Amino acid sequence: MTEKDIKFAFFMIIWLILTLLLLPGVGRTTEHIVEMQKMNFFPKEITVKSGDSIKFVNVSRNLHNVVIEKLEIRTRYIKKDESITLKMEKQGKFDYYCQPHRSMGMVGVIKVTKQ
Repeated sequence: MTEKDIKFAFFMIIWLILTLLLLPGVGRTTEHIVEMQKMNFFPKEITVKSGDSIKFVNVSRNLHNVVIEKLEIRTRYIKKDESITLKMEKQGKFDYYCQPHRSMGMVGVIKVTKQ
């Protein structure tokens, strides 16, 4: 390899790194927050991109969990000030609920779109 080849390879590596860092949405994921407030999820409906995570944070004194039947997800019960994070991979519209408070209206919708 000549010095010219090494410089060219170095330039290409730098160009690739900068391109990946500056392109919006490429290889990046976001963590979204959903609060469990008394007997509600906030926000009740959320749209995320495939690969993003949703962090469910319990801000009430009640025990809550998250059930997404279509994805066969049933989390453990979450105490006040605890959280649980779910990574959303599959695209689609998913209804979810808190098992003990579903009849009280603690339900929501997650829409997962293409990256």
